[in-house]
Amino acid sequence: MKVVITSPNKYIMLDVVRFTQKRSVEAQQDIIEKLNEIVKAAVDDCQLPEDHIRYLPTGDGICVVIIGLQSVFDAELELALQILANLKGYNDSVTDERRKFEVRIGLNTNTDNKIVDINGGENYAGAGINLSQRVMSAADGNQVLVGQSVFEVLSQREKYMKNLRAFRLVDKHGIVIPVYQYIGPRPGLSTDVPTQFRRPEVGPARLTESVAYYFAHAIRNRRLLIEKQQLGQFAYSAAVLLWFLAQDSLGTIRSSATSPYKRRVPPSPDAPFNVQYEYFDRINFWIINEFAARVVYSELTPYLQYFEGRYLVYVYVNSEGRKKLKAEWPDIYADFGLDKV
Repeated sequence: MKVVITSPNKYIMLDVVRFTQKRSVEAQQDIIEKLNEIVKAAVDDCQLPEDHIRYLPTGDGICVVIIGLQSVFDAELELALQILANLKGYNDSVTDERRKFEVRIGLNTNTDNKIVDINGGENYAGAGINLSQRVMSAADGNQVLVGQSVFEVLSQREKYMKNLRAFRLVDKHGIVIPVYQYIGPRPGLSTDVPTQFRRPEVGPARLTESVAYYFAHAIRNRRLLIEKQQLGQFAYSAAVLLWFLAQDSLGTIRSSATSPYKRRVPPSPDAPFNVQYEYFDRINFWIINEFAARVVYSELTPYLQYFEGRYLVYVYVNSEGRKKLKAEWPDIYADFGLDKV
């Protein structure tokens, strides 16, 4: 039986923007050599132990892997920002425009499989390293984008919680991936909105019917949610419960004699909200976390301005959210009796 070795890794995926554009082969070679120097210097600047670092070349870039260093919760972001600071110092000192360059950076974390590549070198395979490349691909020059797993850690910290801008990345298969841009003031960092996410100025997105029901259940149960609030699984358990309640409400309103709908919120659709919450809160953390990240948060991302409180706790609808629900879905607002809540 083949033994699979796994490793909890932090990924810093970066490549040179417009690497071959108007550059000679010699300039490209110089840039890669300088990039290697800049990255290794940044690792030293961040005082990261070399035995926890692996460098995986990607042609016109590098994937830096930080292995098992969980005690430094923001190591991947700090390293990315140090790389950009070092790169700015280099670009400021160079007069040859062909040898100035920008990089785009994507961050992600995951426990992936350790493998041996065709050259006998160490490499990694899994969702973590794959997603770091997808996240990076959405960035422009000198921007840092992070995946959901990184966001969930950083958004709990005062140092970072107000400096993460949310976007929805839709891949070629139509899968929605939440990504977040770091926009804190740091040397060499671009905080412009990535080109991929720029849209013509239009009004705020209308609430979908599913999200409208999510808002309605959240508003009606606000007092109970506040009572349940706690660190840890609360953000995920509450959000997934509200999503199931919303789907039951939507299914019920759309049902008919020829197309009935059976409500399915466990442990019973007629159980009190407290009992339903306790059921979801007992579900394994990683299962409830995955469902929240892939389904609930992706659906709520266009409406984050209508929630209050800490990042990830998308269960407290603010006053603007109430107004929006009442204006766009007055029947739902009235059916839930929200004027009295």
